Amino acid sequence: MRLLLLIIPFLFSCTNKKYNEGVKENTSNRSEIINYLKHEFHITVDTSKIDSNYRKNRLLNYHSLEIDSLINSNLYIVNYKPLNLSFIRFYNYFGIHDTTRENIFNVYLIEDNTTRNFYIDFIDNDAGMIIEPVCAYSFIRTPIKSSDSKSYISPDNIDAYNSINSSRMYGESEFEFQNKKSAIQSYLNVAFRYNKPTKKILDSLFFFYDHHLYSKNDLLMADPKELYNFLRIQGARIRKEPDYGSREKSLVYLKDQISLLLLQANSTENERLFIWVYTSNSHLRVRRLLISGNKVSTFSYFINEYELCFE
Repeated sequence: MRLLLLIIPFLFSCTNKKYNEGVKENTSNRSEIINYLKHEFHITVDTSKIDSNYRKNRLLNYHSLEIDSLINSNLYIVNYKPLNLSFIRFYNYFGIHDTTRENIFNVYLIEDNTTRNFYIDFIDNDAGMIIEPVCAYSFIRTPIKSSDSKSYISPDNIDAYNSINSSRMYGESEFEFQNKKSAIQSYLNVAFRYNKPTKKILDSLFFFYDHHLYSKNDLLMADPKELYNFLRIQGARIRKEPDYGSREKSLVYLKDQISLLLLQANSTENERLFIWVYTSNSHLRVRRLLISGNKVSTFSYFINEYELCFE
């Protein structure tokens, strides 16, 4: 591998400072947002099924059981001043017992207050549930036998597969489809068609989005050397743990993923590809923004985000 890998034009943000560029607004556009939720997501409430304690608590706090009032109580809105955006979270739960949990979810939205356009980020069906952040891995081993598969695989295909000697560990983000947060990508493709946002604007936007809407507590890496530090610390931790037969694969997986991030960072030229890497204990979160096109053809934006863990 060329030594150029060690000296790379890293486009990670140069600061972890907090941007005080937004405030929580309880009244901004609330009626408009409530109507949007009722129309686009068919939010309705059968008040006859509301739990007695939930009903009693609302009445004690002088809140009515009208649909608009119920929705309003479950709305969290925070305004981002630099781009005049509202980040919105709506929790669809009204004290109604639901064993299927089909009516319990979070809806995340972004509203452009200049154009009044709404952008759906994603729907979280695990709202109200505690999800333990455990690492998941999958191993692909060779050779395989026809008996290893539930469905028939031809001998020729098995021979072809076994002819390539490989054994690799895959992280969860590589083999499991993840819910994609798409609102910022949709917003950029509309609002910045004819001019690209600066790196400073993107840093500020993503920081605000992570911390005020999703309460992310991971830290943004500011320098490529931090990836080497991360590899050294995690490698030492893995070596200290009991070896159940996968230690070497875990170390190789760690090095492979760090090397891949360094290669990706090395390709960030001409301000077409931006990469942000965040760390929390043995976890990494990677966000990549690709910009294509130009002022004539218009710009197009694609955001990809995934998480890695090395526990």
